[in-house]
Amino acid sequence: MTLTARIDQMTHRERVAAALRDQPIDRPPVSVWRHFPVVDMTAAGLAEATVGFQRRFEWDLVKFMPTGVYSIVDYGVETDWIPNPNGIRTPRAPRVTAPEQWRALPRLDARAGFLGQQNRALQLTLQQLGQDVPVLQTVFSPLTTARKLAGDALFEHLRADPFGFGEAFETIVETTTNFVQDALDLGAGIFYATQCGTGSTLSDVELVAWEIEPARRILERAMRSTQPVIVHIHGDAPRLDAFRGLPVDGFNWHDRTARPSLSEARILAPDKLLVGGLDGPGTLRNGSPAAIGREADDALGQTGGQGLVLAPGCVIPIATPEEHLDALRSAFRH
Repeated sequence: MTLTARIDQMTHRERVAAALRDQPIDRPPVSVWRHFPVVDMTAAGLAEATVGFQRRFEWDLVKFMPTGVYSIVDYGVETDWIPNPNGIRTPRAPRVTAPEQWRALPRLDARAGFLGQQNRALQLTLQQLGQDVPVLQTVFSPLTTARKLAGDALFEHLRADPFGFGEAFETIVETTTNFVQDALDLGAGIFYATQCGTGSTLSDVELVAWEIEPARRILERAMRSTQPVIVHIHGDAPRLDAFRGLPVDGFNWHDRTARPSLSEARILAPDKLLVGGLDGPGTLRNGSPAAIGREADDALGQTGGQGLVLAPGCVIPIATPEEHLDALRSAFRH
């Protein structure tokens, strides 16, 4: 790689802050995240795994990684660990199977149960990692939580009974808002993830009503903090253009396998931090160290190394070789 600055010239937090503000920087920040299956079912286990991963690789930004089902467990959803590449637990059955069932969805306390456990795990992590590295709590958009409760039938439900669904949806928005506030109070940033902002899943009107405006309400208070707020748009056709007006610091999406590219996104959202450039399931998992270096160089070329956190488009496979991650980190030590 062409960068020559020493890796220890800035702290992790200083480096991320400089990238956010487009200020002079010793090198672009780098971050990689993964799930920690089985151990992520307890606060202590998740915190220990997160701290160990960070101390092993010294990423510039820590995306906190609760199990992907954490937002639905307290609704009564039972899950199993069935080994899979990304380390995600599998729900046994949908919690909601008919439109009328949304009206009976209970209101959750963001500080209680399995949901509250995730911010307790976050607190343990922050206590051990200290202030030198930003830690972002993963927060699912309310519609993403609803989709986890009902599967793809959700979209039929919200159209068949928009008022009944809307009442339940508002309770999910409230719970999500409280969860975000608790994470902010602990000193964390927010990694706000939607799995419903891609392709033709929603019409333009539906996207605004069920994704954009709720995100604006939830994240408005987050942007009053000094911690980073990143939006992740999951899927093969992320509608980044619809989200660019949100009061957030940056975006993460599968830029290596879906448009826009980093260079296109820089034009589309010139004032936002771009978090991407690496193909987690492809290059990081299966590529050579040389291929990883070339991909990182290409990301730097597309952005000029400015306003960029070099990162995967989503979670990396749990079997990604450590030597591949070492190759990514060592590329910035020369």
